[in-house]
Formats: sequence, C-alpha cells, structure tokens
Amino acid sequence: MPVKILFIINSTAGRKNTNWSAEIESYFNEKDVELDFYELTSPVDCDALNNYIKNAKANKVIAVGGDGTVALVARFISGSDMALGIIPAGSANGMAKELLIPESVPQALDIIDQGAVTRIDTVLINDEHICLHLSDAGINAQLIRNFEAGDTRGKIGYLKVAWKTLVRRQVLKIEIKHNGSIVRRKAFMVVIANAGKYGTGAVINPVGEIDDGIFEVVVVKRLSFWPIMKMMLSLGFDKKNIEIYQTDSVDIVSKSPVHFQVDGEYLGKVKKIAAVIQPHQIDMILPKAYLENR
Repeated sequence: MPVKILFIINSTAGRKNTNWSAEIESYFNEKDVELDFYELTSPVDCDALNNYIKNAKANKVIAVGGDGTVALVARFISGSDMALGIIPAGSANGMAKELLIPESVPQALDIIDQGAVTRIDTVLINDEHICLHLSDAGINAQLIRNFEAGDTRGKIGYLKVAWKTLVRRQVLKIEIKHNGSIVRRKAFMVVIANAGKYGTGAVINPVGEIDDGIFEVVVVKRLSFWPIMKMMLSLGFDKKNIEIYQTDSVDIVSKSPVHFQVDGEYLGKVKKIAAVIQPHQIDMILPKAYLENR
C-alpha cells in the first residue's frame, strides 16, 4: 500500500497566495503516495480537525503554516504512530528554523518524502497546551500580542512593534518551583524552552534538545532596547542577563497577571504556569542534516 500523507493547510498564514495543493501534487506526481488535504477554517473547528485526522488513517500528517499550525496539528497526533512534518508558511517559522527545515517548498517536501523520523518530547502546560518549541511569559508574549494587532508581518513587523513593547514592558515578580527548590526573581521574561532559538534565529537556550527528556526554564533578568534589537536581528542574548534551570517539571507563579504565549500563540494573561515534560510523544520528520549536526 502506498504511504498516505495528510496536509493540514493554514491558508491564512504568512504565504497567502500559494496554491498549496497544486504545488504538493506537482511534487508527488510520479511518486507512489496517496495525498489528502484539509484546509483550516477561521476560527479553527478543533473537533472537525481532530475527527478528520483520526479518520484519515495517514502515515504522515503535515502542518502547512507557522508555529501555531504546527502546535495545533501536534496536539491531535501526540502519542499516535503518525509522523508530523512541517512546510514553513508562517511569519516566523521558529520550529522549522530550529529543525533546519528550509522555507523552499520543494526542499521542505524533500524532507517530508525522504527525511528521518525521530521521536521528540513535548511539554504539557497548564494541563491543556502542548509546547513543542518555546513558550514564555513577559515581554516576548507582549510583543507577539502587539504584532498580531499590527498590520505588518515578518521581521519588519516585529521591529515596528518592538519599541512600543519595550516602553510598556512589565517587570515580572515570579516564584519558580523546580527539582525541590524555590527561586524568586524579578525578570522581564521567563521561558519554558523545549528547544533553543526563536524564529528570528536568536538563541535563548544554548543547551536545548527536543528529545532529551527535560526542558529548560530561562529567566531573562535584563532586557533593554539593544538586547531586544539583538533578538530581532538574530544576534542572540547576552549570557550574563539570563539564568537557565534544567528540569522535567516546573511551577511558576507571578505576583500579577503576565502576558503568555505557547509556540507563537498568544494566550492572554496568566498568574500561574505549570509545565511537565512528556518524553518521546511525537514522531517528527526531520532533515538528515539536523540529526548529523547535533
């Protein structure tokens, strides 16, 4: 029987003018595969999507969109034997960049067709949200909220709202419980990191691995205009401004409500964040180059 590949397409993502089904069908024209397509509605009908994925009996399920689309698809195949693939089509594409998946559609399809499958971890947050990549509370989540409310996408869009976000940044007063210890800090951002870098290329977590059975809690203690510009320009963070804690679970409590996002999706303000690792939950289709360079 041929391999069946289901493509979950978010046509409202960054590349709105691409005929995804035509490009994908052209690529697989002479290959022995069965193709299926599902286009996301706006707002997403999660029940319909979940039912479609379950009934499709696909070997591979491919998220065509940005980080939010990837996280959404991951939620419905977690713990199954279906393999998750990515065709980057969003504004930042942080997870794809983390995994060295190119934005070129033919090259991304090469990975779907010929890539290696590796079981990766996920992080369950507040018993509800699955994080594959990076979640955070504080200034970056606030930046995402402002970006979504703006009218410009890509790095230019982020730069346009960076100053506004910086001026209105909130100092977090947080308590972090992990590995039997309690840490209290003032910070501009706290990150739950299952991986290493943001979609801009900025490395926030230099020790991040997606399949090591742990995650990192990164506390950003200082963040002025130049450091946030460095983040936007892929120049990374100054290590003296961050603290990193490795753990398999954490409880974070903020004195006041703080902006919060999971894998690029802004989720409003929260006062409590509980996160726990879920080892080897998803089969991920990865470029061989990513595995070779680890």
